[in-house]
Amino acid sequence: MNVYTVGKQVQLRELLARKLMGIPKYHLPDLTLEDILNQTPKATRLRNIPPDIQLAYFLAHRALIDQQGRTPLKSSSEQDTQLTRAIFFYRFSPLYQFQRYHDAARWNLHLFLSLVAVPAHTFAELVPGRATSTTFSPAARRFCLTYLDAVLEHHNYPATFEKREEFIRLWKGSRYDFFTIRGSKAKVMKRQVKILKGDWEAELRIAEECMGTEVFEWKVRPYVGVLVPGQREDIRSGVPETSSGDDIINDGRMVKDGKDGSEGLAGNELLKALCADGQPYELNSQREQEDAETVVDLSTALNVLQQSTARAMLTALLKLLPIGEGVNRA
Repeated sequence: MNVYTVGKQVQLRELLARKLMGIPKYHLPDLTLEDILNQTPKATRLRNIPPDIQLAYFLAHRALIDQQGRTPLKSSSEQDTQLTRAIFFYRFSPLYQFQRYHDAARWNLHLFLSLVAVPAHTFAELVPGRATSTTFSPAARRFCLTYLDAVLEHHNYPATFEKREEFIRLWKGSRYDFFTIRGSKAKVMKRQVKILKGDWEAELRIAEECMGTEVFEWKVRPYVGVLVPGQREDIRSGVPETSSGDDIINDGRMVKDGKDGSEGLAGNELLKALCADGQPYELNSQREQEDAETVVDLSTALNVLQQSTARAMLTALLKLLPIGEGVNRA
């Protein structure tokens, strides 16, 4: 009979807490050791995580994730695609994920949206005097659109992964990366975002008045609080399906349907994954992406953002990312 002593249970609980450390609150359900021992639906069916990188994969590879700075790497020889996907989907990095929460993500969303809102044939005219920085290639435009589409999917369809998987493949295989904004550029960014917030509030009011509330809710509301500023109800996509109640925990023993759980423990992939590597390694410093570049240089992107309007960006969204139809990349 597999019975864990109180001391062993304490060790396992501490190990689980360490391995889950760093994942944002509400991204996963509130997992306990009992969920691991009983393999409850709460632990085995994370609806906002793809099937092949569910909790067992994550727990088994947590030490490797820490070794690599909790950062996705473009190089397939240094980091396989499955691990890259896990780092994106478990939201370890403020930048390399699909949630509009951190400044790093919001700022990239603002910049990407303002860039794709500019028609290709007029882009050079928008940044006069910057002849070496005025190219916004079709590949760069596709990179931005695919990311915007992935963020839309995360917030509106958290149990669907097609758009996010597409972006990760594109990110992994392309030379493009996100903007990193620091120092004086960050001050410019904050000031412009504040200006645009008021512009967006006015434009959304006008759009609702013109479209009517029903059409607005269908066509525009899914962008709000996702790709554009505004209030949005919190989607706690990590909340799992309700357990059937068949599995219970009793003094450290797994009991299923009234029987001793020793046989179940022998095949408990979650428990094996939890114990793999003992505990996470010390976090290494974040890695810089080698040979990566932004879709345009940051000064050009800020120049474009400063000339952007909420109306132009909303018009572009409705054309390029119509809700329910995905991105038109023809």
